[in-house]
Amino acid sequence: MKKRGTAPTTIAKVLCKEFLKGISKDDFEKTRDEDGRVDINVESIKVNDETATAKVVNEFANRDEPDNVEWAFVREDGVWKRCVN
Repeated sequence: MKKRGTAPTTIAKVLCKEFLKGISKDDFEKTRDEDGRVDINVESIKVNDETATAKVVNEFANRDEPDNVEWAFVREDGVWKRCVN
């Protein structure tokens, strides 16, 4: 049996409601399988009340170059969750 990594239901727990509206389980699994394991390195975080941004470097097992991105976060029901930028 092929080990597939993190389950969509596990990831969904750390994503905001708006983010979840834009991604299907099939899309998540396809991307996860194409990219392989990902190591996420947070370079910096800026908090502004109930929102935050983080500069992140994603290093994928199946890609030659890392992604340098900015992630948005929102506090939902007292819990920080990754959201759409």
